[in-house]
Amino acid sequence: MSDTKSKTPLTPILGGTIAVLVVALIVVAWRPWVSPTPVDEPSLDNPASADPVEVGELTRDWYEKAAGGDTKVEEVAPGLWRCASMTENVGGAAVLGFEYEMPRTLEGAVAASANYIRLTGSREYNLRKTRDLLLGTYPGLQPDSLIGASQVDASTRSLGMDPETGEAIDPTTGTPILGGEFWGDAYPRYGAYKVHWTTSQNGEVSEVYLTWIVPEIMGTVVGTDTSGVEVIWWSRSVSLTWHKEKEDWVQWLYHVRLSDVTTSVSNPGYEWLAAVTQNDDWCVPIDATDQAYPGTRMTG
Repeated sequence: MSDTKSKTPLTPILGGTIAVLVVALIVVAWRPWVSPTPVDEPSLDNPASADPVEVGELTRDWYEKAAGGDTKVEEVAPGLWRCASMTENVGGAAVLGFEYEMPRTLEGAVAASANYIRLTGSREYNLRKTRDLLLGTYPGLQPDSLIGASQVDASTRSLGMDPETGEAIDPTTGTPILGGEFWGDAYPRYGAYKVHWTTSQNGEVSEVYLTWIVPEIMGTVVGTDTSGVEVIWWSRSVSLTWHKEKEDWVQWLYHVRLSDVTTSVSNPGYEWLAAVTQNDDWCVPIDATDQAYPGTRMTG
């Protein structure tokens, strides 16, 4: 995975003049995510997406004043809070179980980011026929934004699944694995998130920038043997912009594998998550769990 970013420098004009802020973020990911053009022109009331960690002190002060956060409900571990946003049952519509038509609220943006992470880490996205359905329906995915279906298919084969049939295959030879099933899922309910900042227009949320730490499973299971399935923890940053025409959140996503916190236990508990997030006021969603729940493919 390469990681290339560019941004337009901030030029403060002192002496009582107006400060102009234009910051651009180019998302780089290991797969071809959509990078739609924001609907509204950036301004002091609606800046373009940017990582506040990488901007200057004057800009950072502005972002801290504009930070959105989330409503804290209870502290589940030191510095880790259960917050009001949900990951499921928020959208007005769904395709293949992935929700969209989220409300124009902070909670709607958090739910949209959780569903987008689930979608882009799913078996359905890797399988060509269901990917085509997602591309034609889900508002954050657009066919003409893809680098190329052949590259997505190549990535899918390298993970151990035939993108045409969905069969589990040996990624080296392409030979089907007898009795094998390919698993691919991401689980925001087991993860944690932090809202870095929000912006608004006319009293309504316009942009949200947040980071998730979330587990993903990927690999082949044969019968009851899950030794071929790897649990990976990712840091996934999501920038969401409200799209007036789509009446939904459109998203950019980039992520980094957290090799130092990769674990064979997929739900190690809130104390572990608090330590990973350095006890720095992160949230778990209101419907979070640190226990295995019915229907999950994850283990405790």
